[in-house]
This record gives sequence, C-alpha cells and structure tokens, in this order.
Amino acid sequence: MCGIVGFVGRGKRDELDRMVAQLTHRWPDSGGVYVDKETDVYLGHRRLEVLDIAEGHQPMKISNNKFVITYNGEIYNAALLRKELTECGHQFITNHSDTEILLHGYIEWGHDLVTRLNGMWAFAIYDKEKKILFLSRDRFGQKPLFYTLQDGIFAFSSELKTFLLHKSLSISLSNIGLQKYCAHGYFPGDHTPYKEISKLTGGCNLFFKIDEMSLKIERYWSYNIEPNHGESKAIENKWAEEIQFLLEKSVSRRLVSDVPLGLFLSGGLDSTIIGYFANRHLPPGKLKTFSIGFEDHTFDESNWALHAAKFLGTQHSVT
Repeated sequence: MCGIVGFVGRGKRDELDRMVAQLTHRWPDSGGVYVDKETDVYLGHRRLEVLDIAEGHQPMKISNNKFVITYNGEIYNAALLRKELTECGHQFITNHSDTEILLHGYIEWGHDLVTRLNGMWAFAIYDKEKKILFLSRDRFGQKPLFYTLQDGIFAFSSELKTFLLHKSLSISLSNIGLQKYCAHGYFPGDHTPYKEISKLTGGCNLFFKIDEMSLKIERYWSYNIEPNHGESKAIENKWAEEIQFLLEKSVSRRLVSDVPLGLFLSGGLDSTIIGYFANRHLPPGKLKTFSIGFEDHTFDESNWALHAAKFLGTQHSVT
C-alpha cells in the first residue's frame, strides 16, 4: 500500500517532509514531494512499488507540470484505458504506469474519469491552470482518505496521524465520532475520532478551489441491491454461472504485477476460491500462499489452509 498526503495554504516544506516521513511504514520503497510556491500547494507520497517500478515515481507530473498527482491504489483496467487514451492522441512517458493513466484520463474526461475506473484508489490531482485540487476515493472506500479545512489550510492524508505534524492545524476529539464508533464498532459515514477531520466516503469526489479556499463533495456512485428475479432452478444456474464468470474475471485483473504475487489462505471458502481462480491464470506452482497458525485451536485454521494449499498446488508458508 502507498501513502498520500498534502496541503494547500499556510505551511512549510519541512512540515510536508515530516508528514511524508510519517507514512514511511506504508512502504519504504521510495517517496517524493512536490511544491508549488505560487499557489502554496504541497503534495507528498510514499510508494509501494508494484507496477512500472522504474518510471512510476510520485508525485507524478505531466504537460509541463500543469497536472500533478499523488495516488494510492491500483487500476485493474489500466491497459484498456491506456489503449483508449492513446487512440485519442495521448502520448505516454512511462511504460505501463497506471498513475500516468489517471493524469491523462483526467485531461481527457475530467472528473468523469472515475466512472471509467475499475480498481481501488485514493488520489489527489492538482490542476494548475484551473487552480483546483481534485480528490477521489474508490466506490467501496478500500483506500483511506481523510481531509480537513480550517483557518486557511486544506489538508488531506491516507492516515490521521500525519495531521498532527502540521503546526497550524488544530485537532480535538469528537464526542459524536467516538459515540458512533462505540455504537457501530467503526466510524460510519464521514466521521473520524476528531472534530476537525472528516473522511471522504467511498464513491465520492472532492473539489477544492484554491483561490476561494472552498470545497465541494459530489457522489459519483452508490451501491444498489438488485431486485430478486425469481427462485427457479434455471435462474439459480444462470446466476451461478454469472458469479463464476465475474469472480474469475475479477481475480485475473488483480494478477497484474511487476513483483511476485501472494495470497493469504485460511482454508475457508473465500480465500480458496480466489486461489483457485488465480491458479488458472498463473503458471503451475507459481502462486505463493501464506497463513498464520495459533496455539489456541479454536482460532487456528492452518491445518485447513494446508489442505487447501495441497489441493491448489501452491508454494505454502505458515507463520
């Protein structure tokens, strides 16, 4: 996982450096910063190198630094989007970076870009000409993204702790947020433990106008449960085939990587099914699986995981 961070307005480069350093544990492969002193835009990134290791460094800039991005995630239909954008006349600098695809996609489609994405993401794109910071979070909120607007500063980050490192930001506990957590076991909606910090909910975009220091949030996607079409055996078989097709398609899309692939295997239904479909798209014996054993047998599933690994024919490790 990568980490993104940034702020607009009052602040200094050393504060950005400390905020970026706070995200090093999200992965130490590489990191970078971008600063535009004309508009007081500060962007930072910590990178887990998975795709286009040599050329995918961030924050990434194109078109004479008119567009800059800091991004956490993976776009599974990146190759298809790259082909479509190339046909539209876009020229790419990197070999196969999905980060650059987001930048060119924004230039081509604006914020409608996100409706074309299949993947998980949290990103911030700086449009220098329009003086806009465009933030987005994937449909189900797999990648975290928090933000705050206070006293002439807009800041965002993958983690809450980074906000503590900006000297001009005020942070205090939210009684409502903590009540929500105690009631639900998590922070629902846009709630966080702090009054001043909100969570950008899944399926939403955030537009921040730098000149006006104002933000607007728009929902681009909502989850809707499909109606029940009946209970006949023919319908049941049809849906079983559809689920199998979609599962295999989904797993195969997630196997694009420039580094070795692995899978957490519990021996349960979910992880075993994922392992089964992954194996169908990888050379025999190439998939590595991992599980964790416990001394308490009521928690230990390592034996079941071993059975599943033998069935799948994976390189299995137990910790």
